[in-house]
Amino acid sequence: MTNEQKIAIEYFIALVQKYELAGSVVQRGRHPYGIIKSENDQVEMQFNAERLRWVVNSSIEDSVQSIKVDVVNNLRSALLAAQSVDQLYFDRLAQRLQGELDRFFGFMDLGKEEVLWDGTNS
Repeated sequence: MTNEQKIAIEYFIALVQKYELAGSVVQRGRHPYGIIKSENDQVEMQFNAERLRWVVNSSIEDSVQSIKVDVVNNLRSALLAAQSVDQLYFDRLAQRLQGELDRFFGFMDLGKEEVLWDGTNS
């Protein structure tokens, strides 16, 4: 298992514990998967080392941050795709994960919004 996959798995586990979800990590061949379960279904997310490899040339801290953003983004995408199965559960979780992304990029601390351009008033 690559360092990138280990970091991704550790962060996935931290997210599952933070949101008190039923989840697990399994390995199929060379590929580890994170799984989140709801009452009716489960969503799987593959920790793809190829997708994470581009961060290796940056600093360790930047790499870890990039991997975390990648995990949240991909997990959120998987949850949004699964909404039709257990819509309310996965939709709420996807919204929470959006909050994680907003914190990563500093959007929570921006203060009041100022409209610079509004295409609806032309």
